[in-house]
Amino acid sequence: MDKKTFDLLDEYKNEENKLYFRLIEEEKMDMEKADNLVEGFTDLYERILKIGKYLDEDMYIGKETYLIKKYEDFEAYLKLNVIYIYENGMALCETTTMLIQLIPVKYLANIETDFN
Repeated sequence: MDKKTFDLLDEYKNEENKLYFRLIEEEKMDMEKADNLVEGFTDLYERILKIGKYLDEDMYIGKETYLIKKYEDFEAYLKLNVIYIYENGMALCETTTMLIQLIPVKYLANIETDFN
């Protein structure tokens, strides 16, 4: 996964969230109905990133770590769970608030690979 592709997916996910909350807040739609309407968008996002029900168990890292220094909007010492590590030296991680982020492995504590 490269940063450009991930950023595009992240933008897509943000638009999905905006749509979801617009349906609930402005259109006064029931949360369950709104969930059903955006489910296909969520499914596509998870399928591309191979998370959720599409998790690739053979590639899954599942190791807890933290940022050793600030990266973009994320402060140092942010606790993370590494989902995947890619050959380009990037790691797909999840924060404790379930936010998915692509982070260079060199910013992660106690993660040894051939890429950092």
